[in-house]
Amino acid sequence: MKTLELNNLPVLTWNHLKVNHTAVDDAGDLFGPDPALGQEPLLPGRRLSREEEEELVSSAPRIPAESAQAGKVPEYGASGGPFFPAGLGADYGRLLKEKGVMPVLAEIPAVRSDTRVVRRKALGEGEFFLDDGILVVGEGAKAEVITVLAGKTPSMPCGRRDPADGDRPDERNGRGAALNAGTAALRTRIILRKGASLTFVRAQLLDAEYTCFDDIGAVLEEGAELKLIQTHLGAGRLYTGMQAYLAGRRSRLEADMCYRAAGIADANYTAVFGGRQTEARMSFDGVLEEGAVKTFRDTLDFRAGASGARGREEENVLLLSDSVVNRSVPLILCGEEDVDGRHAATLGRLPEDMLFYFASRGIDRESAVRMMAGARLSKAALRIPEEKTAAEVLSFIRQVNRGGK
Repeated sequence: MKTLELNNLPVLTWNHLKVNHTAVDDAGDLFGPDPALGQEPLLPGRRLSREEEEELVSSAPRIPAESAQAGKVPEYGASGGPFFPAGLGADYGRLLKEKGVMPVLAEIPAVRSDTRVVRRKALGEGEFFLDDGILVVGEGAKAEVITVLAGKTPSMPCGRRDPADGDRPDERNGRGAALNAGTAALRTRIILRKGASLTFVRAQLLDAEYTCFDDIGAVLEEGAELKLIQTHLGAGRLYTGMQAYLAGRRSRLEADMCYRAAGIADANYTAVFGGRQTEARMSFDGVLEEGAVKTFRDTLDFRAGASGARGREEENVLLLSDSVVNRSVPLILCGEEDVDGRHAATLGRLPEDMLFYFASRGIDRESAVRMMAGARLSKAALRIPEEKTAAEVLSFIRQVNRGGK
């Protein structure tokens, strides 16, 4: 597979904007000629056969077919066929399968509470790490699963640019380092049974020379609750996506994500409301450094029958340069009348009156920019429930602002 089509917008829009999907032309090189399939998986568990994988995925509620699907992308799963929610899309799943990546099943037993799993993966230079995990949280169980992806120390602070940097962000990562030093390609599929509660954390702290693919899909049964916390602070090329299907009545999603883009950042986040009185809140905070190219799609999809559902999506972007390219695509799809859907997006540079306020207290412009960028990136990190991981993420942010060790 030479070209990888990712992050399909659920409904096609004017193609001139180049937001319907993203194409990765060098996918073969990014995933490596011979990935190390014997690597320890990110989630603890056992490898599944293809038959076991299909049986398990089929046991989860499926997004039903719609009577009217005008303009909807087939890869989005609108046909109601054998489909599990995925943000990056079907192409990505097919590629993992072609590479021979076998899924790993991690299970949290029913009714079990206070389960915490912390897993950390450190990528070496030139390493290709491909991982496919299925996480099942049993009925009434409560769990926290925290995954950390780390690499080398960041080399340049927010708001600064190395004079040796290239001009084209598709060739350079915004700090002068040629891509690709390695690739992390992750997929995590989550099934929450009735009344289950899960806090899932993904902390991505890779060096800017790496490429990261991060795909999360989730199905929530009746009364289930998912809290998703992501911090994408490294990786010169980032492709990330999440799709959650709120199938059961009163299921709930909370998604908090912060990202720092110094090169390419492409995202696709969707909440599909299927059950009655379901709720979703998605909040995204980003910092775009000089030369960054970012596309962010966030969708609330209210399906017929989801009466009483409520959803809110919000993205806040801080621009550190006039040279960035920012595309924000907040979208609400409504197939049910009795719903409450809201979206908001703000973007801009620090206002001059704020910078003047800092200056009046002896804080120069550069320090003020770094301070506010750090605060923006720390928002999601402060929600991480495990102290060691939260401290590691905050330390990474401080290193970025200082320019590394």
